[in-house]
Amino acid sequence: MLIPKSISMNLKFVLLSLLLVLALTSYGEKKKDSLTIKSLRLSNTSLIDNFYSDEYLIKGIGKIQNDSLYSGVKDLLKGVQLKEKSENFDRIYDYQMLEFVVYMNLFVYSKCEKSVSDQLAIIIKSAFPSNLSAHTNQLNLDFSDVKDKDMMLRLHLYQSVINRNQKKTEKYLQKLVKRMPDSKALLLLQIQSLYDSGEFEKCEALLDKLLIKYPKYAYGYLIRGSIKLQQNNAMEASGNYYKALELYSSIPFAWNELGRIYLTQKKFTESKKAFRKAIKLNPAYKWAHINLGMCHSMTYKVDSAIYYYNNALELDPTDAECYSLKGGVYSLRFNNTEAIYNYTKAIQYNPKNEYYLKDRGNVYFKMDSFQLAIKDFEKAAKINDKYDYVFRRLGDCYRETEQLDKAIENYKKAVSLSPNNEDLMSELGEILYWNNQYKEAIKYLDKAIAINPKNAIYYASRGNAYVGMDSIDTAIKDFSSAIKISPGYAFAYSRIGDCHSMRENWKEAIIQYDLAISLSPEYEYSIRSKGRCHQELNENDKAIAEYNKALKLDAKNVYNWLARAHYYIQMEEFEAAKDDLLEAIKSDPENSSAYGNLGWAYYCLDQFEECVKWSKEAIAMDDDAYYAKFNHALALLRLGKTDEAYDLYRKYHDEAKKKKMEHDGAVQDLKDLIEKEILVKESTYIIQEILGKAI
Repeated sequence: MLIPKSISMNLKFVLLSLLLVLALTSYGEKKKDSLTIKSLRLSNTSLIDNFYSDEYLIKGIGKIQNDSLYSGVKDLLKGVQLKEKSENFDRIYDYQMLEFVVYMNLFVYSKCEKSVSDQLAIIIKSAFPSNLSAHTNQLNLDFSDVKDKDMMLRLHLYQSVINRNQKKTEKYLQKLVKRMPDSKALLLLQIQSLYDSGEFEKCEALLDKLLIKYPKYAYGYLIRGSIKLQQNNAMEASGNYYKALELYSSIPFAWNELGRIYLTQKKFTESKKAFRKAIKLNPAYKWAHINLGMCHSMTYKVDSAIYYYNNALELDPTDAECYSLKGGVYSLRFNNTEAIYNYTKAIQYNPKNEYYLKDRGNVYFKMDSFQLAIKDFEKAAKINDKYDYVFRRLGDCYRETEQLDKAIENYKKAVSLSPNNEDLMSELGEILYWNNQYKEAIKYLDKAIAINPKNAIYYASRGNAYVGMDSIDTAIKDFSSAIKISPGYAFAYSRIGDCHSMRENWKEAIIQYDLAISLSPEYEYSIRSKGRCHQELNENDKAIAEYNKALKLDAKNVYNWLARAHYYIQMEEFEAAKDDLLEAIKSDPENSSAYGNLGWAYYCLDQFEECVKWSKEAIAMDDDAYYAKFNHALALLRLGKTDEAYDLYRKYHDEAKKKKMEHDGAVQDLKDLIEKEILVKESTYIIQEILGKAI
């Protein structure tokens, strides 16, 4: 699970927040039932003591701490205007190490003309609206009339920073460094610029220079910790964050980053403590609440996770990531309605995030709302056509809706994007197998096995494909390989039993089914299959005992009822078969085989109207149920509806021929009538003239 970054490390943040936090303290209300910020309070006046105790300064600092930058700067400007009249104002110069204070000095600089102040006011208003993320306009102010060279360069620098123009920022930064080589503020800007561009080695070199000159400068250790974190060096990152806290204990950011490190190490107790310290220092620190929520989520403390996510959303009701995380918690709790609501809110605030769409699609998938899931996965794929996971999930949706060609298309797309994903290869192989594309299934399963030759399931899946190709010996080898890898793999033993059953080697099949059952005593398929083997060996008492055993294990399994009904039909116990098939329909009202076989049971009981009724039910469910179609025609023939029966035989014969469906059973049923001297003329006509077979 990815842990979201706590704070965007860009120039703007350094100018207005990270640097400020080293000398200014946090503000916010004490945690009660919620986190609504009702008033701003001062918890430590270590720096404020150097100012005149003015409400504008206190309120402005608090607002900036809470990312209300524009409103905060306005309050600070008012405070600074008042401070100009204070005899202690020059004491601010002692804190020029803070770039923010240098920035503020532009407003009170003795040579600052009114036109410059007006332009700076435009910059602040454009750069720091009430919603920081709303800033998109590029500034292009003309500073040619500024007489002071240093001032002009600084104005250009700040405008470049605000416009996020790295090239121009570097240009003006270098010019200022030459003119002001001892400026700590400019050195910090260089460090931040290198950090933003990912030049961590150069950044560290400048940090070393900074910390040699200022060994007790907490911010230097703070940004070094962030560099080490970017380099995945958690140990050194932690050391630097703790050093920063040793020098200045009230840094919420440092505690939050330490919490993130502990979270990635699954040290949940330490992680929670760190996040709580960050929140104690700044109750309005949104990311600390989010990360603490994640910590609770990862330890399955769902209510606590939701509580902290709600706190974060009260601080920022438009935070898409927080809604997404909250949706994930509800999904874990199987509260699909709340999960959908929160993912929808996340998408509302960030509609171009493919991960939010993917997550909502997954919830729809769990709800069997496959069409809605498909829409979300398709939108995610449109945003990011390299995202293999969403193509896989599209494949899953189409598989569930029995659109196998579309499923295969999407699985292949996923495989092309992730060619070394063995699970994808295996899943594609399995869906190709179900689509009767056995050779191609084997091709992908070969690749999965080549990537991971120790996965028993891959061998079993390939064995299934070989069974489909009637390569029984090769299939048995693959099932045996699966058993060698996983000796307790009951499915593989059962499939070897199936292979022997296909060869009518009933006794050897029983041995394999017994092995499967010994490993999995409630393996109903193997129990039913063993019963069929006994039935084929005319060991009827043993056969019925196995069918009864399967039903005792699960009387709601439709296949258990169907198996015993088939036995009763073979034994010509049609009333018993009828009763079992009615139970099968109760167990699964959508099983077409239960209806079709019930129709046949009624036919055998000479209840031809009932045969027609139940055969039509089967046909409505499965248009390829040709056994039921020909039973329908046969029942009409027995009811004396000869012309109607002829028409249906012609229709069903033509359909079956086009689809290459076998219908030898229909011919045999008519031959049985001829043998019993029932409707001999009509049956002979159908066999020879309609079905085109010899008698």
